[in-house]
Amino acid sequence: MNCPTCGEVVPVGTRFCANCGAEVVSEDDLPPAPEMGTVVDVGPIPYLVVTAGRGRGQTFDLRGEVRLGRDRSNAIVLSDGKVSRHHFRLDPIRNTYILSDLGSANGTFVNGVRVTQPVRLHDGDLIGLGDTQIVFYTGAAGRLADHRLSQEEHPPVPPPPSPAISPAPGSFTPTAAGMPPWVWFGCAALFILVILVVIIALLAGVFIGHGGLGVM
Repeated sequence: MNCPTCGEVVPVGTRFCANCGAEVVSEDDLPPAPEMGTVVDVGPIPYLVVTAGRGRGQTFDLRGEVRLGRDRSNAIVLSDGKVSRHHFRLDPIRNTYILSDLGSANGTFVNGVRVTQPVRLHDGDLIGLGDTQIVFYTGAAGRLADHRLSQEEHPPVPPPPSPAISPAPGSFTPTAAGMPPWVWFGCAALFILVILVVIIALLAGVFIGHGGLGVM
């Protein structure tokens, strides 16, 4: 059969289109689900993490169809007054889920956009409803706690220090003031020379003065 929305070929018995996420057949048209005792979980398990709201920090594994709301008949129950009794439904499809709003009063938002038709979820998508925020993970990258533990056990290795650059032979080594040593030596010699000239001039003036007094 073909998807009525995008025309993509949809396998018989599939409820949602894998291309656009549109609902192809209703829940009543699907064949009965196999016995749960014969199903073996393989591969990653998608899960939800509540990041804001009264249930912050809670984690929910997703297996099969999952309904979420305030009513206790839901698989996931949220104590949020702004969440409807039956708020939204999640349907599994190819290692991810299709989210469908169930006519909630305050709406369901995926990455800030209100859901008006079934939406295919991607790893890390942010789901907002009422005062609650939930992050969807496909589980392909492992559990969130495993990521933190791995980072603590294996901290990033700092880059090696840059090698010190030695001056080339025969080059001047600048002082703290940025001037080569011979400039300092030259200034000191010039200063000493000026002092000697001043002293000689003073002594010459004294001798001249004494000589003038003797003549008179």
